[in-house]
Amino acid sequence: MNKNIRIVFSFAILITLTACGTNEKKVIKISSPSKTIDLVITPAKEGLTIQLNYRGIPELTAETGNFIIEIEPGHGTHILDVKRSTTDESWNPVFGERHTIRNHYNQIEIELADTLTDAKRKTVVCRLYDEGLAFKVLFNKEYNNNKTLTSELTSFNFINDGEAWISNRAQSQIYKTNLSEIDEVSERPLVIKQSDNLYLALGEAALVDYARMKFRKDTVNPLSLYSELSGTVNLKQAEFRTPWRYVMVAESPAELLENNFFIENLNEPNQIADISWIKPGKIIREVTLTTQGGMATIDFAAKHNLQYVEFDAGWYGSESDEASDATTVTVDPNRSPG
Repeated sequence: MNKNIRIVFSFAILITLTACGTNEKKVIKISSPSKTIDLVITPAKEGLTIQLNYRGIPELTAETGNFIIEIEPGHGTHILDVKRSTTDESWNPVFGERHTIRNHYNQIEIELADTLTDAKRKTVVCRLYDEGLAFKVLFNKEYNNNKTLTSELTSFNFINDGEAWISNRAQSQIYKTNLSEIDEVSERPLVIKQSDNLYLALGEAALVDYARMKFRKDTVNPLSLYSELSGTVNLKQAEFRTPWRYVMVAESPAELLENNFFIENLNEPNQIADISWIKPGKIIREVTLTTQGGMATIDFAAKHNLQYVEFDAGWYGSESDEASDATTVTVDPNRSPG
């Protein structure tokens, strides 16, 4: 039984429609804490090539970048600086399966500068756990102030036509198909079986004030998926950073599930000072937003020992209107007959 994988990540990080050049031939290496995963990072024609080795066999390449930020002149990029760090800490979640979660990873930050002016343009952050790889891009605030990101063409290119479990929207049916047969946009996380003992999960974490990412098949390469954003991004509002994009690696679907703390570690820490009022429990959702529906749902919850009733989006006004105030009960007339 072959338990080996090598994943290659080629970062083509652009801010214009022109190709980026590099003027350094620097090789950078980093390993996960137990050294089961290794990264080899080298400059490439359009940014950085990041090769992920997991006990030796190639399975996936990912090209992330082509960040199109309006229209601006570009001169290419080169590596300006490399910073390394290691974190090994534990924290206690408010609720969940585990009382304590370990957050153990090695991290590398690669600063990219404008080839002509040597001004810092962006930083690629790679965080390497034993459970997988996460990466994000930090944009230079001065260089990108008041800019709008219109496209992010991160792609994941697979070696084998593996099986994939597809869901085209939240809460929709999940069905199994081959990568080459995907014919619609797919939600994340996207689980892919590359062999009997190799499973991958692709997704994003720490999504705040940034357009949601989904996956769509490349029309040219049937074994390639690229990220499709739900809209444009105000970089200042997004704090000049992308969410984490991640690839989890495991030998079974159960192991992927067991390692779900990986995503919790990537999200921001709890910001609520007083958590004494938070009590875990079972919940039922009420979707009609009517008095009759609410009373019926409460009666059902009481009868079946459910601790919470959740009223669907729209009880505070239109869910798509930033002016809606969740401290009031102002039912969206388009969501409820009254």
